[in-house]
Formats: sequence, structure tokens, C-alpha cells
Amino acid sequence: MDEIDLRPFGPNDPASLVEWYENDKDGFERVFGIELPNELAYTLALNMILQDTQSGRAVFRIIERKSEPIGYAIMTDINRERRAGRPHIYIAPAHRRYSIAATRAAEAEAKRLGFTSLIATVRYGNRRALALLRRCHYQTVPQMLLQKELT
Repeated sequence: MDEIDLRPFGPNDPASLVEWYENDKDGFERVFGIELPNELAYTLALNMILQDTQSGRAVFRIIERKSEPIGYAIMTDINRERRAGRPHIYIAPAHRRYSIAATRAAEAEAKRLGFTSLIATVRYGNRRALALLRRCHYQTVPQMLLQKELT
């Protein structure tokens, strides 16, 4: 067993998050979905997620293996009934071999919290994330995302 656990964000966690950001800025940008050019931008983005957690619009959990933080799970875009949301998983590069176990633990936590549906969004070029989600039985939905640039 991989001994993966999730727990709420705690007072000792900022140091791990800063270290992960410094060592894997690209990974953080993929999870957050925005450019994070410096630690200030990252801190502001994280604070917004933590504020949303306090107001019930997001869930943030630290992922641990054998009591060592190895990543985090975020649930955003939670619907009004708190039954569906959009998951985001980050695993530090040295621990990516536990990505499937961490994803499954995050799904179990979502289920424990009453969620019945997860809607993941991944960029087409993010092959590792697509492979992970397929291994965890996520399926493509018959919808197309369209965008229009307003000029």
C-alpha cells in the first residue's frame, strides 16, 4: 500500500509549497492554469484558493505519503449543491510515481465530502495529466469548449 493520506492545509505547509514552486514552476502553472512568474504571483494565487476554501467555494488538501507532504489536491468550481467540482492535483517531481494513488485518495476525499461528480480539464499537450486521468477512468465528455477573443 502507498499510504497516501490527505489533510487540511496547516501552518507548516507554506515552506513545502514554496520549495515545490521554486523547483517546479511549470508544474504549478499547469495546476493553477495561469502564469506564475514569481513567488509573489504564486502567493497571491494560493491565497485566493485558501480564501475560497474558507468561504466553501474550494477545497484544499495536502497530500502526504508516510506523513511526508508530497503534493496537494484542490477542488474548484464547486457547484451550488456541492456535488460536482473541478479537481487539480499537484505531486512534487520526486514523488510522481505516487500520482495514481494520490489521485485516487483525492477522489475518495471528494466522495467523503459528498461530491458525486468530478469534471477535470486538461490542456491537449499535457500528455502526463491525460494519461493519469485515463488510468483513473476519467472519460471524454461529448462537448466542445469554444472560446472567443473579444477585441
